[in-house]
Amino acid sequence: MQLSNQIAIFANNYLPSGDAFKAAREEGSNLRQLLTGVMSEFLRMELQITAMVDEWFPDTTETLISNWERTMGIPDDCFPVTSDLDERRENVLFKLAALGLQTSSDFEEFGLKLGQDIKVRSGIDHMAVASGGYATELPVQTFANVTIARQTIVVTEVTTGASFDYNFDFSFIDRKKIMLQCVIRNTIPAHCDVRFVGA
Repeated sequence: MQLSNQIAIFANNYLPSGDAFKAAREEGSNLRQLLTGVMSEFLRMELQITAMVDEWFPDTTETLISNWERTMGIPDDCFPVTSDLDERRENVLFKLAALGLQTSSDFEEFGLKLGQDIKVRSGIDHMAVASGGYATELPVQTFANVTIARQTIVVTEVTTGASFDYNFDFSFIDRKKIMLQCVIRNTIPAHCDVRFVGA
């Protein structure tokens, strides 16, 4: 049964009983046709409400994607505006997920949302004991001194084992990995630096 017929039947059920409104329940009657014409506006309203609900959420929006991007501050250094609607939705979702990142577990969970299996540790954990570090995490890293090691966050990229600098050409690297690195660089504490190394 069509939605317009369902709405007409729904409206008919709210009409008073009796002979005056009996014709509203008969197919082809003038009163039924009048109600069907009036109900077309209710049908239009129902469809618009459904469309509006889809626009509320960034993973289903189409018309309001620019509003979502503007609200989230896209474009920025990490999230460019693209022409692909699915990528634009993903960017909004990733930017929302990046809000409030503070602890190493926050960053690791954010990495998982991007499909990247990472570990975030202090540089001192990756520094050799002979150099003054703890050497509790691999790979061993070389730092100029213990203070720099303490203020450097080491992100171990377990998924690919790739080691690269953010200023490098990323044309062959996963877009989500680029965004993850950019978000980490932009959200770490101001007194810290970050180093991305392979597993």
